[in-house]
Amino acid sequence: MYLDTGDKTQCFGCEGCVQVCPKDAVSMAEDNEGFRYPVIDMEKCIGCSLCRRTCPYAHMPEKHEDNKYVFGGYNNDPKTRFESTSGGAFSAIVDAFCDENYVIFGAEAKGLFVFHSYIKDKSELGKFRKSKYSQSIIGLSYRNAQKFLKEGKKVLFSGTPCQIAGLLSYVETTNTNADKLLTVEVVCEGVPSPLYVRKLDKSIEKKYGSPIESIDYRYTGKSILSHGKWDFEKMRLKILGGGTTANGISRK
Repeated sequence: MYLDTGDKTQCFGCEGCVQVCPKDAVSMAEDNEGFRYPVIDMEKCIGCSLCRRTCPYAHMPEKHEDNKYVFGGYNNDPKTRFESTSGGAFSAIVDAFCDENYVIFGAEAKGLFVFHSYIKDKSELGKFRKSKYSQSIIGLSYRNAQKFLKEGKKVLFSGTPCQIAGLLSYVETTNTNADKLLTVEVVCEGVPSPLYVRKLDKSIEKKYGSPIESIDYRYTGKSILSHGKWDFEKMRLKILGGGTTANGISRK
């Protein structure tokens, strides 16, 4: 595993090792491309090996070879579909699972910063919609999910497969009852280097005089009554103090 070998191919960046450490001896540090990997502070480390026991790479989840099913569908609400990039499937799952006493975890974006957070009211679900195409910073989400599960709440946790593997490994290592936990994996095809995104931001600021406020990686059109269909070839950038267009930027 990465903590022993330093081999980056052996780390998913799930941050499970960081959150399980009882002495906060593990932290994430960026490499020269901006990707984050765990680092152990040996002055704080007590050698408990919880970080190694939690690592999903070292303890790969069991693969289910049988009884595989595939379903397709979309949300019946056109507004929800327009605001989403996967047909509003996640919103439908939320409606079915989160009836009362629930907490929802997902990836939220503020500018170029993508991080995991949670909400306790479905009316705030909009912050988790849209594809981010960045590896979100998990922060204390595993610990928080564990806390809510211990309080008897339903927990719905959405993330990439490696993040879900990290959460499930964390839950198992800490002997947490996961009967009320539902995980939703978002298929991940890889993310751009954080350094690349920062360089894009600097390039936009140099050209237009303002940095990027937000990125819509799969632009669906200007209104629900017009296009309303996402396109892999259209990316919408919104810059501070300026207007936006698909595949480009315009200033007001």
